[in-house]
Amino acid sequence: MALYVAVLSLWTAPPAAAHSNPTNYVTAVVSVQPAVKGLDVTTTRDGSWLTIANQSARTVTVSGYEHDAYLKITAHGIWRNTLSPATYLNDDLTIGEIPRAANAAATPDWQQISASNSYRFHDHRIHWMSNDRPAVVAQDPSRPHLIKNWTIGLLVDGTPVTVAGTLSWAPSGSAAPYWFLGSLCVVLAIAFAVVMAVEDRRNKAINGGPRPKKDAMEVWEDLHRRTP
Repeated sequence: MALYVAVLSLWTAPPAAAHSNPTNYVTAVVSVQPAVKGLDVTTTRDGSWLTIANQSARTVTVSGYEHDAYLKITAHGIWRNTLSPATYLNDDLTIGEIPRAANAAATPDWQQISASNSYRFHDHRIHWMSNDRPAVVAQDPSRPHLIKNWTIGLLVDGTPVTVAGTLSWAPSGSAAPYWFLGSLCVVLAIAFAVVMAVEDRRNKAINGGPRPKKDAMEVWEDLHRRTP
């Protein structure tokens, strides 16, 4: 479901302006693994906001930047750890100030901030932070680029769950029609999901031994190598 929403948002969003601006950066949620029924993770196209909705009966804990407990989301309310540095870093779209009392290693001090089961917050892991363009974009801004893969760790009733996504560059102007960008994102998302499924089957079928999994960047490179 998260994959469908991410791809649909890319397909239907309006074209970027003719000059370089924040809308050239496209953030998408690719997967939530293992899948949790009732848990939905989405993001705005420009990566300004990440939304986690928990309609399950489980407790979802979102990890901060130092793998500390940052948010606790249940079907009946949301709590934020006042000692997590992420609580203050995420207060600003750039970088918020961290008080001296914040300590990722300390026992969480939970403060309820909502009675909802859905929370929208800013996360610096899913968008481009610098005013300068990424090196790959600077070399050729007229083509779409996968800038990086990102992950956010969750604990669902103590079980590790990984939210994985991508940050991409969408060129402006007529050099790259928007339908092409949408098609490319669909292909990348599907290829990523297929590779993950195939590798999981191989892990189980061949001597029971683990095999390294390809990430989205490797899928991107494979697609380009196969393109004449």
